[in-house]
Amino acid sequence: MIGTSTQSIGNNWAMGRNPFSKVTLGVGPINLTLGKGEKLLQWQNNLGNVVFNGLGLANLAMGGKMNFNEEHLSFNYYGGLLGKLHGMTNMGATGAYATWCETNLKFDTETYLHELGHIWQSRSENNFFLLNYFSSHIFGWGDSYYEQLAELFKFSIWGK
Repeated sequence: MIGTSTQSIGNNWAMGRNPFSKVTLGVGPINLTLGKGEKLLQWQNNLGNVVFNGLGLANLAMGGKMNFNEEHLSFNYYGGLLGKLHGMTNMGATGAYATWCETNLKFDTETYLHELGHIWQSRSENNFFLLNYFSSHIFGWGDSYYEQLAELFKFSIWGK
């Protein structure tokens, strides 16, 4: 909630509005918007959540499974078609708005915490996260800024 709320307060201030006129709060897998005349649930700050969690839920019909991490308020989807796609591309996991992976990451602490770092990044940047993430890979050298931040997040939680 801290990342999404401070971003929206900063955006309000930068646009010359009352800093608290429209405040977005990341609550679990969705973002809620508070403010006079605002709808609590809005598409524009939830597109990534809807797409990633929608594909994860559709994956359940294709033999996939899911669990919910109560500590970090994140959905984890694994197996099924998503697991096969990750297996073909040699990707262990993808973490943006939700975690997709080949297997249940609940027991792979190192990878899970890294991907959880991406989920927190997506919550703080809302719909700009994927654009910024892919841009940093296309235009950056070596590890992208977001990958380095995810590693720092993992280290700060796990210590390795």
